[in-house]
Amino acid sequence: TLPSDYLSLRESSASKLSTGSISGNSHLNFENLDELSWQQAEDLVASLFEAKGYDVEEIGVTAKDGTNKRIQDKGIDVKVKKDQERIGIQVKHQKQNVKFDDVAKTLGVAKGFTKMIVISTKSGFTPQSLEHAKENRKIELWDSEKFKKELEEYGYSHEK
Repeated sequence: TLPSDYLSLRESSASKLSTGSISGNSHLNFENLDELSWQQAEDLVASLFEAKGYDVEEIGVTAKDGTNKRIQDKGIDVKVKKDQERIGIQVKHQKQNVKFDDVAKTLGVAKGFTKMIVISTKSGFTPQSLEHAKENRKIELWDSEKFKKELEEYGYSHEK
């Protein structure tokens, strides 16, 4: 289930980053990534995976009453699927490097996913978290540079 405010937050994310729309040749000022809220960062990640040809299954989690909530998501912020591949994505929108505990928590909820990705939109990863990921083929770690390269590759061009 996608949050009801997904499209408006996605558009808001685009307007903060872009001179165009969120899809197709948007011009990004990557310094503005810091200005996004964590919800907008999650929406930008979902939009990126849509551009990569994935179906966004869920952002956050569906509560018992059927509403979407973005807190207490048990380590998975965005769920995407393409063909037989199902990916759980943890978005870390923080200035400090992502620690081992965050990577381990994400791996701990990997059941039902073919791959896990932790995206650090503003920074990187501690040496311990990088070492842990090397030992676990099911997880990918994207630092802020990898994230920016993915954005550029899938239709977002960098504007200085």
